[in-house]
This record gives sequence, C-alpha cells and structure tokens, in this order.
Amino acid sequence: MPVTLSFWPMLIGMRKTKELLFTSRLISGAEAERIGLVNQVVPDADLEDAALEMARDVARTADVGLRMSKLATNRWFENMGLMASCYSTADLDTFFHQRSTYVDFFSAVRARGLGSALQERAEKFS
Repeated sequence: MPVTLSFWPMLIGMRKTKELLFTSRLISGAEAERIGLVNQVVPDADLEDAALEMARDVARTADVGLRMSKLATNRWFENMGLMASCYSTADLDTFFHQRSTYVDFFSAVRARGLGSALQERAEKFS
C-alpha cells in the first residue's frame, strides 16, 4: 500500500486511484505529472537545479504569505477529510502488513532471494 494513498483520491480522483491500485500498473513520471500525482518531472541530471530553483522561488515569498497559504490549503484538505483518511490509511497499512500475502512474500525474499520471490508472485497473480 502506498503511504500516500490517503492523498490519491483528492489529487487524481477516485477512478484513477482505483485503476492504479486495482491493476498495480506502474506509471511513468510523465504520466504521474499528467494526472496530477506529482507537480513536476525533470531529468535526473537536472533534479538538483530544479529543486534549488523552486526553493529560491519559495524563499522570495513573504513568510506571512507562505504561512497563510499553507494554513488555508491545509484547512481545506482537513475539511475534506484528510486527517481521517490519513489515520484510516495507517490502520489499513497495519492490517495489510499482517496479511499472509505480504508476510509470505517477504519470507520468500529472505529464504530464496528477491528474484525468486518476484517470479513466484508473478506466477501466482499473472
């Protein structure tokens, strides 16, 4: 379970969230950007420069403006149920990690290695 799951329905909608979770399909960075899961995608070589550029932009904003913007945005999401969703996701994550599918997979990783465990999982769920 992605630790950010509680944000997905708000960011990308219920249908896209269910599609990604139900299919376990991996998506590219460009797709994640297109659907609104991430803000920006840059080549690895440009990552530090892009991060510093964004940090400089934020640093030029008056601190009171940043604080009020953050507070207003956070309150909006809290009103939409963000905290309840985060707590629920934490509960579900705990439940998930106790299930045999998870426990058995990582037992296989320890016993036979990651490649073998992935192969077994692919055979079981493909």
